[in-house]
Amino acid sequence: MTVQPSELPIDADVPITEVEEQSLAWLQRITIEQLIYALLALTALLIRLIDLGLRPLAPVEASNALRAWQISRGLDPALDAGIPLLLSLDVATFFMTGAASGLVRLWPLLASVGLVVAIYYWRNGVGRSIALAAAILISLSPLVNAFGRRGDGTALVLLALAVALIGWGRLSRVNAGGWTWLA
Repeated sequence: MTVQPSELPIDADVPITEVEEQSLAWLQRITIEQLIYALLALTALLIRLIDLGLRPLAPVEASNALRAWQISRGLDPALDAGIPLLLSLDVATFFMTGAASGLVRLWPLLASVGLVVAIYYWRNGVGRSIALAAAILISLSPLVNAFGRRGDGTALVLLALAVALIGWGRLSRVNAGGWTWLA
């Protein structure tokens, strides 16, 4: 005997608890624009993930990976620190997961995807349509794709610049005088 969906008992009088209501509240605040940016970030991530670890490491990537691997194993690195932020992130990644050529490129890949998310925060300053067009171009850009797929610090620098511009824009809107020019 099969049960039809119309025969299932549904108790419509059970109230939604406050916790359930709060857990669903974030769904009601999502806009179409936010969904578009999320899809653009996901598209950028998928484009940059294709065959990420198949290409051999370039000399710069290999030296960064060697230093990170040596430090993650407790050895003294044979070379200087190179790019400190990337080295620290790679050391943490290698310590937790082990070394692989795809993991050397993980943080630049995530930074290049973060550029699309950073442009979302520019939309009030440059206009929504311009910011959306820029996010589309950056998510599909071959140059940013190359930066994100290379295990050097270029994508991290671009993301740091984008975040600095976000902070500068917010500071200049909040505090129009004083030391704002220094920011």
